[in-house]
Amino acid sequence: MSARTLFLISHAHAGDHWAGVLFQDLSQRVADLVGAGPGEPVGFIDELIDPSADWNEELAAAIAATHVFVPLYSPGYLGNAWPMRERATFARRLERAGLGADRARMHVVAVLWTPVPRGQDFPDRGGALNLGDGVPEYAENGLRALCMLRMYRRPYEAIVDRLAHVIARVVAEAPLPGSPPMPIEASARTIATGRTLTLAVLAGANGPEHWRPCGARPTLSITAEAAATVERMGLAAVVLDIHAAPPRLGLEPTILLIDPWVAAGRDDLMVAVGQSLKPWVTPVLVLDRHDPRGAERGAEALSKVQDRLLAAGAGRVQELLDVEEVRTLMPELVAQTSRQYLSRGPAFPPMGPFPERLRLSGGGHWSPPDEEARR
Repeated sequence: MSARTLFLISHAHAGDHWAGVLFQDLSQRVADLVGAGPGEPVGFIDELIDPSADWNEELAAAIAATHVFVPLYSPGYLGNAWPMRERATFARRLERAGLGADRARMHVVAVLWTPVPRGQDFPDRGGALNLGDGVPEYAENGLRALCMLRMYRRPYEAIVDRLAHVIARVVAEAPLPGSPPMPIEASARTIATGRTLTLAVLAGANGPEHWRPCGARPTLSITAEAAATVERMGLAAVVLDIHAAPPRLGLEPTILLIDPWVAAGRDDLMVAVGQSLKPWVTPVLVLDRHDPRGAERGAEALSKVQDRLLAAGAGRVQELLDVEEVRTLMPELVAQTSRQYLSRGPAFPPMGPFPERLRLSGGGHWSPPDEEARR
């Protein structure tokens, strides 16, 4: 993290191309204003994190070092637990710094990224709207549309220039001291979207939160790593401990995380799991390729559990053999599982009686208007 990381962009969706475009344009404008050298970084966005790095650790360090937090508000942002946690973590940093309310507000420069429904309140709403004073296209469409469409180039550049000047002024007049990184805790309020993904975990008796099959390197458990990925993709993560309760799989998209060392010796649980498999339940065997218990014994446990799952009807069984694979492959597993549920999952009709179907003949007949009405 550079000492000249002046701003951090927080956004809802991993891989949002236009958030990356805004970051590049804003970085260039801020660099010009503060006199940064060629190629010297002045901002941060999560796309800069190496896929093999500890995402939570890198993001926590960035939040602890930046001077200005720039949330890109949208309905997706407000309904996504992960960016709201980022916002809450930065708010805790400001609180611990002992800043007054007015001074604290200076360090959050909010942006209306896409329009939020009228009447729906959200943090920093006033600031996000004030950023677009005199630029009606911004309030009507949000900055993302201005960034995407060539016809809005002038209002887009006006907002970016205004945003850059605010950041440069805050850094010059009220720089924020750095602080030790704080964990990005699951304490932020979100506006529920109703979209969830279950992480069903078959591991040791200590519970999913203590399962670290890939050694001491990860700062979070594998379950927490997976849950963070789910939430960064805009879904709510629900953790189900199969070891503690009978599995109820298939009610929603589910990733089934299995410790082969445990599952190989629990025929009762494997039978119950096999009976619950659906096309939108994705089994994932997690095993440390360097486990000191021995590669040969680990491969034997892996093969045994995999054969049981395939015999029970699993279409495919994924293997994750180190924490880097968990971080790099989990997004695709989440997307794949969600697609399977949407295309093949159960459909639930709305509550209440079915309305009578309209008929072309029989029952009710269409009658032409009478001659008097036609005249």
